[in-house]
Amino acid sequence: MASFLSLALLGFVASVPAAPRISGGYTVASWTMDDGLPHNLIHAVAQGADGLIWVGTWEGVARFNGREFTTFDRQNTPGMELTAVFSILRDDDGGLWVGSQGSLYRMERDGQLREMGSGRDLPVARIETLLQHDDGTLLIGNAQGVFRLPVGDARVGDASVEAWGHARGMGTTGVRRLARDQEGGLLVAGDDGVWWWRKDGSLKRLHAGERVDAVVQDRRGVVWMNLSHGQLVSYRPGEDIDEPVAVDQISAALMVDDEGLLWAGSANGLHRIAEGAAYGITTADGLGSDYTRSVLQAADGTIWVGHASGLNRWKNGVITTVPLALSDGVEPSVLALAAANDGGVWVGTYDQGATHVAPDGRVVDRVTVEEGLPASMIRSLLQDPDGGLWVGMVAGLAHVHDGQVRLYGAEDNLPPAIVMALYRDHDGVLWIGTSQAGIAAMQVDGSIVRWSPESGFPAQIGFDFLHDAAGDLWIASDRGLLRMRGGRFHVYNHAHGLPRDQLFRIIDDGYGQFWLSSNQGVFRIARSGFDDIDSGRREQLAVELVNRSDGMPSSQNNGASWPAGWLLDNGALMFPTAAGLAVIDPDLAGGRARRELPVVIERFAVNGIPQSVRSGYRVGADAGRIVIAYVGLNFRAPDNVRYRYRMHGFDREWVDAGSAVEANYTNLPAGDYRFEVQAMAMPVDWSSRQGVGSATIALEVAPPWWLRPGVIIAAVLATLALLALAYVGRTAHYRRRQHQLNRIITVRTGELRSKNLALEAADREREELVRRLAHQASHDTLTGLPNRRAADEYLLRELAVAADASAPSPLCVALMDLDHFKRINDEHGHAVGDEVLRRVGDVLRESLGESAFVARHGGEEFLLVLPGVEPEPARTHLETVRRQIAAIRVAGSDGQAIGCTASFGLVYLGEHLKTRRELLAAADRALYQAKHEGRDRIVG
Repeated sequence: MASFLSLALLGFVASVPAAPRISGGYTVASWTMDDGLPHNLIHAVAQGADGLIWVGTWEGVARFNGREFTTFDRQNTPGMELTAVFSILRDDDGGLWVGSQGSLYRMERDGQLREMGSGRDLPVARIETLLQHDDGTLLIGNAQGVFRLPVGDARVGDASVEAWGHARGMGTTGVRRLARDQEGGLLVAGDDGVWWWRKDGSLKRLHAGERVDAVVQDRRGVVWMNLSHGQLVSYRPGEDIDEPVAVDQISAALMVDDEGLLWAGSANGLHRIAEGAAYGITTADGLGSDYTRSVLQAADGTIWVGHASGLNRWKNGVITTVPLALSDGVEPSVLALAAANDGGVWVGTYDQGATHVAPDGRVVDRVTVEEGLPASMIRSLLQDPDGGLWVGMVAGLAHVHDGQVRLYGAEDNLPPAIVMALYRDHDGVLWIGTSQAGIAAMQVDGSIVRWSPESGFPAQIGFDFLHDAAGDLWIASDRGLLRMRGGRFHVYNHAHGLPRDQLFRIIDDGYGQFWLSSNQGVFRIARSGFDDIDSGRREQLAVELVNRSDGMPSSQNNGASWPAGWLLDNGALMFPTAAGLAVIDPDLAGGRARRELPVVIERFAVNGIPQSVRSGYRVGADAGRIVIAYVGLNFRAPDNVRYRYRMHGFDREWVDAGSAVEANYTNLPAGDYRFEVQAMAMPVDWSSRQGVGSATIALEVAPPWWLRPGVIIAAVLATLALLALAYVGRTAHYRRRQHQLNRIITVRTGELRSKNLALEAADREREELVRRLAHQASHDTLTGLPNRRAADEYLLRELAVAADASAPSPLCVALMDLDHFKRINDEHGHAVGDEVLRRVGDVLRESLGESAFVARHGGEEFLLVLPGVEPEPARTHLETVRRQIAAIRVAGSDGQAIGCTASFGLVYLGEHLKTRRELLAAADRALYQAKHEGRDRIVG
């Protein structure tokens, strides 16, 4: 995809706003031949019945899925001889009508192309536009007007053509485009303006006497028209006012898709116009550089923007450049900003130290190496209320006050590392984020506490901090989002649904939402989602992504600078990116209703050979590799779609494909399968039915030829025939030897009887051995209880019984662990420990009997499953077991009697605990809580 164009739509975007904007307006995405189009001049745009976008060009037709184009020509489609395509129409049967320079074609769903009429059959060879009429016939627009044709399998003949437009007063006016309005009326754009027949039969004229090349009405009722000089205008019925849109050289191609997006073709490729949640401020708006590094809003509303070429001041709708350069005149790259006490800003530069800029943009002070700084590269700044300035540098941390510079280093418990972030929390603690050395905190008394990767800190880089009202400290790091609570760090990363682990900025918008910047866009996550992760109520965060698809100038947010984002007074958010300053409207971001994405199977290939797309396939046994390509159609934000798939009959569970759009299977066994793929726009929650689209295809893999029924039957018949021939040939020989064989049989019968008796004894021994091996495979040799493998199989069976919708039943699961068992092994030896385990196994077996299933889950941990038992009776049973275990006494190595106790974690099948994995995880957490509360108890 080519980069988003900064194309302003009148009424939404001005070159430099009078104040920071909340409305994102429209965004325009563009694609050209560099992105796979067969030609940059687009004559026609249409959407197929499956939701894919089709474009007509000088070089034929291409299909677009939001990610890539597929060109249809003679090289990949037999019989495809299309060039100079000017019109495309979706057929009710799922095919396409295609009008070209010389003929009318119909493309079937399987890609086959049929010519329905040539230049000899039609009034004018070049077919400009196509539309299906209410009566099912086909309307064709060309240089001589509008004509109606019957629709059928037969070719169009001269007698079939009706001059439909001439009969309605249009004469032979050239027609460029036909379209339907929202109510089913007809819009005709041509050399004499737009003819608009309403559903009630009334006629309205737009731009009469002026050539209009394209017309379409969107979902809001706005009529979009392309005038002959290439200008795109929008018309709102009832206002009689045209609003021009700066998209140049639009051709006769306009279309509104099923998502409500406007598509336009031009001499410069294909364009998608959509309302966006974000927009960009760039050099076109007055910035000194598109490579922005930091942003800050001062108390008076002034916005300060640091970038690769210096500093900009945005005040009262005017963006000005603030000169920072020293005597050499080269403006420094700005890496850091901090609010100054006088209402101005402190500016950290790449190679010229720190500069104090007054609110009016005047430079009033500098702190450089001449004043005692050990380095000129400033990564972070923070000013104290007393005027002291904290300076984070590549050479560490410095404090400047009244002209005195105090350096902090190893003697202060601060390692020599780049200081990336400085943050003062509600308690007055100064937090210091470093590169490669973790984080540090300077207490109110001046002492410094460190958390380094070597000491267990779960990250290397601290990019940003946020101290919330609950007292939690949040840290944006290179390993995800960290939360410090009670001296412990909780890590949230890709395993919990974050698209990217490296985060640069944390912003709390005041409405319970966190905004996190990254190299893949900005993530919005509800603050409560992290609590749900910690409590086990959910495993994945619901992440809403805002990126270039939503209007940001780039998905690459810049970090390693300070601050790398800001919440403005009016609620908008600003983030510096590699292509300009991104402004996000939080009300539009993620605010659209979740819709079910159409999913299309685009390609099915066997051993590298593409097959025609259909609903089912039968492949031979030699199908070593099967590739299925699919796509979920989200043209507004195609990068936000995530997938999972499953080959029913082969895959036991869903395969999480992430953003991958291809499934590969190798050497599938013979059988009948059903492939299903599901797609969902982020944030992904597969347990929710809302917003999940799917597509399926049937697949039959034929068995090898020697296993086919016909071959097997023929082989059996041939074998029988050979046996019959052998029987006839050998009968005479057998008769001659019969007498001799009778004598031998008498002798051998006795021998066989003896051997049979020996074989029967061997069979009994083998069966006994198999029985013992089967028991050993499923039972623990020490305690005689079932092992973990048998426990997993039993639990899965009981889950199926308990979850049966026709007769649901309760199910309780508990994990039991012997307290301080390692101490018994260490102090008395493993022989004593083994005896304790045997005694515990006896107690469990005798106490629970047939009312529960007990297994040794590993080590000193046991799994107890109580089917058909409610939680309270289950707890009573377990309490009895707990007391009996506590009464066990075993002779220790010193001759003294020793005992043991046990802790239990009890859970039961419910709405939030449905699967084996969820039950065991919850039981393990309850067991951990029992240990934490003092052991020898039941929690749950």
